[in-house]
Amino acid sequence: LELDAPTLARMREAFSSGLTRKACPGCEWFELCGAVAANGFRGTRL
Repeated sequence: LELDAPTLARMREAFSSGLTRKACPGCEWFELCGAVAANGFRGTRL
């Protein structure tokens, strides 16, 4: 897996759309991760 800019963009879009969040409900980080995604992943390092 190469984490180049296009790959990260696809992964972020999949997360934001809910496609890759099927295992997330009930997780203690669910709201935080949702807020980060809603903020466009601004300030993230990866």
